[in-house]
Amino acid sequence: MKIDEFLKNPVGKGAIIPGRDNILMNLDYRLEVLQKYKEITMNIYTTETDAYYHLIIPSENKERDCSYDIIIKFKQSEKNDKFDQSYRQYQIEFFSNCPSFTYGYAYVANINGYLIKELADRYEPAVLKYPPVSKNPGLTFGYEKSIYFACKYIMADKKVLSKSYVDTYGQKLTPAILKSIRHMNVIEEEYKRADKVRRAEKRANKVKVDKKTKERKSEVLSQYKDGVKQNVNTVKKTKPIKSNKKIQPIKKKKWPVCKKVIFQLYII
Repeated sequence: MKIDEFLKNPVGKGAIIPGRDNILMNLDYRLEVLQKYKEITMNIYTTETDAYYHLIIPSENKERDCSYDIIIKFKQSEKNDKFDQSYRQYQIEFFSNCPSFTYGYAYVANINGYLIKELADRYEPAVLKYPPVSKNPGLTFGYEKSIYFACKYIMADKKVLSKSYVDTYGQKLTPAILKSIRHMNVIEEEYKRADKVRRAEKRANKVKVDKKTKERKSEVLSQYKDGVKQNVNTVKKTKPIKSNKKIQPIKKKKWPVCKKVIFQLYII
């Protein structure tokens, strides 16, 4: 599988992925948001035939300070690959210690030949031995977010796949570099510590809010005495308005006396 083929359809050419367009739209949006708040870093390592793109991708959670190692290996599969000017036509293999890949796709990648063999020891043996029946019962290799983010990041600037770029900025792969890739257990410990720090910060913020609320409540209660609110500000008494004009009494109006008119009825 080549990097373009993975981005088009990781399941395989011709396979149908239900809701594919919505999945990709969601992943692209999440990657865009992630890059607004956090930084993705990348290093390139090489052997005589292959190139390893090592990305450190931070957690999407803004409050959680942890990250994951994702490696995309471009593997020379045919003799004429060495004459290509880019790694884009090379076959790719994956590694990620992001939990979503570890527990959902590492097993599938391994049995299908997509897992980087030299990094298999970065997982617990059980991860590659037992199928992820709860996380991925169909055992399909789909759009896992960390691998997708890494491939999209690489493809965003196509010159990073050129061999001339790699020759300039890449460095030789050593056993020490491979060993520096964090084990899944290290990631889980970092994840727990980050969550612990996050919870502690939330508790500290809650204490601050409670303190301010308590102070405000005390301030309000101090304005009351025996259940009656006291006037905090002194209100000046207003003086009556004096006038030199005498108020004339209202004269009673005499109504005219109506004379009674006697109507006589005459019978004709």
